[in-house]
Amino acid sequence: MHDIGIYGLGVMGENLALRAHDVGLSVAVFNRTKDKAFALAARVGSPRFQAFADPASLVASLRRPRLLLLMVTAGPATDAAFEAVLPFLEEGDVLVDGGNAHYEDTLRREARAREARVAYIGMGISGGELGARTGPALMPGGDAEAYARIAPRLEALAARLPDGRPAVALVGKGAAGHYVKMVHNGIEYVFLQLLAEAYDALRNVYGYTSVELADAFARANQGPWESYLIGLVREILTVPDPETSQPLVEQILDVAEGKGTGLWTAEEALRLGTGGSTFGAAVHARNLSRERDLRLACAEACGEPWRRPEAVLAYETWRDALHAAVLVAYAEGFALLRRAPETYDFAVDLANVARVWQSGAIVRIRLLADLERHLRQTPEIPHPLLFPEIWQLVREREGALRNFAAWAVRTGLPAPAHLAALADLDGLRRRRLPANLIQAARDAFGAHTYRRIDREGNFHTSWPDPEGREIPRPQG
Repeated sequence: MHDIGIYGLGVMGENLALRAHDVGLSVAVFNRTKDKAFALAARVGSPRFQAFADPASLVASLRRPRLLLLMVTAGPATDAAFEAVLPFLEEGDVLVDGGNAHYEDTLRREARAREARVAYIGMGISGGELGARTGPALMPGGDAEAYARIAPRLEALAARLPDGRPAVALVGKGAAGHYVKMVHNGIEYVFLQLLAEAYDALRNVYGYTSVELADAFARANQGPWESYLIGLVREILTVPDPETSQPLVEQILDVAEGKGTGLWTAEEALRLGTGGSTFGAAVHARNLSRERDLRLACAEACGEPWRRPEAVLAYETWRDALHAAVLVAYAEGFALLRRAPETYDFAVDLANVARVWQSGAIVRIRLLADLERHLRQTPEIPHPLLFPEIWQLVREREGALRNFAAWAVRTGLPAPAHLAALADLDGLRRRRLPANLIQAARDAFGAHTYRRIDREGNFHTSWPDPEGREIPRPQG
């Protein structure tokens, strides 16, 4: 009998299956195109790795309590796989969805599985192709007892933190796993946009060579900000194009695609009313990149916005601005995760999220270790920037972020993620925002009422109309 079944052998499913075999688990696999599953099993050539021709035999091959992992495209394909295996599962079995499902779909499938007395866990997986093969970060959400039945097998699959803990932990009940992965992807969107803006400043304003760029990012990838993504950018900048011998990145079309998960995060921040404009800025920047024909037409007709910089941007300013904005993005992500229980029937274990993201995850960064410690010691703190040590890291770099933002504006360099991070940082610290004017206007044209600062209640005023109009009085 096999320890784990994997339904779906795309890039992630295949590499997770190979990872499971590498760590000593016995693996059963199935793929909609059956030849792929049998070819993979033949390539592995191990009695602990077996392919099956149909969902029924796949499920029957698993030891109880069964662990079956769905690794198919989110949406209708997941629904089809879910319905294909559910009739063969029994009470006590655990069905895990490892795709990038929207959390609302996870809630729906969890309810359907509950009717069949089968445990359903939505699990975010981070690490990409290489992470799946060498050890990913796993973010399961669902019933604690069901998770406990499969935890040893998931722990074997996961990456390891420097202290030896596995990069997997229950992050909450219900759809918490996929909700956490959604926010993970939103942070990833922002981080990449910040890196692109930092690259743009040095490459296209100051004309750094690929060697100088790689060195700049290597020096930025230290201390609390030592991270996978900064390190990845450094490596990308060193890769030559075999056809031109120029940096390969310079030959890539400036159009950034996406699968929509960053948009989900931006929408969620708007829906729940949390500060999170960095998510929207990152999504908008990708959208604008895809308007390439329009951009070229506008550049030709209206001219590019470049202006000669008034002053040289010091490397330390560039680096510290990047670091501050990155920390704001993580803070906004965790603030959004904290807000979820106020709206949905699941709470997120923020300390476990910070733990899981420290290894294997695309958003892994050293400062998460400090954040985990703070979240375990004082979990009641409502926002990461209220932890004194975290705020100190930002405070020391706030001036650099402000200087970089001003420099970018004067230079004509679009830096929406840096600017959004600064705006949110400033807005969060304002005792009084100008929203009172907005509410007064809403009351004036829509009678939406307002609240006062000096007493309770809702109030309405008959404000003067700028065009001198008055509401007609009833006749008679």
